[in-house]
Amino acid sequence: MGERLEAFYRRVETRSPRRLRVSLVVLGCGVFIGLVLCAKGEVLAGCAVMGGAGLVGRVAVRWSGEWLRTGALRWSHKARGEIEIELLEGGVGWRRDLEAVARQSVALGDTSWRELRVVMVTAVFPQPWLRQWGFEVTPCTAATRREYASLYRLTWWRWWLQARTRGRKPPRYRRRPCVVARHTMGAWMDVLLALPPGLRRARPGRGARAGVGEAE
Repeated sequence: MGERLEAFYRRVETRSPRRLRVSLVVLGCGVFIGLVLCAKGEVLAGCAVMGGAGLVGRVAVRWSGEWLRTGALRWSHKARGEIEIELLEGGVGWRRDLEAVARQSVALGDTSWRELRVVMVTAVFPQPWLRQWGFEVTPCTAATRREYASLYRLTWWRWWLQARTRGRKPPRYRRRPCVVARHTMGAWMDVLLALPPGLRRARPGRGARAGVGEAE
């Protein structure tokens, strides 16, 4: 993971995302060629080219190096200097995966990756937990809340089906408020490595096993 993580950090630091541009160029070329073929009477061939262009565009984006999957987490190149984190498949095992990323990141040394910004739009993680991790937490806008609610509903059903087909316990459906959480990678990784096992932090005046909540 170390080499892939370092390459991903370097890409995020040095350039803006290009996946939208790549997918639009590929799709545009496919649509143009498809329309030309349709105009010549080769309708089936034209439709096949346009459909194929969509698939090629998705493959090109997938292999662009602008996202990195680490188990239950996906790290996407959101903007120059900014990374977005997403939970996959209900987030099973995300604690272990997050600890692994923290260890690999710190092993890279105190380089410029530490200044990269990280952001997540979430209604899954408890806000007290995010704040104790050091995130700056702000409410989602009304438009983002609506978009997130629709997307999360569809995503949760996909997670549920994946868990069922694999004989796993399905994830719980979360109804926490939608928030945008921001941090810097270096400071966040330091916090993660300093937390006790389970990525929990005891609250003042509570026992050592007290935590900020469960995200799974």
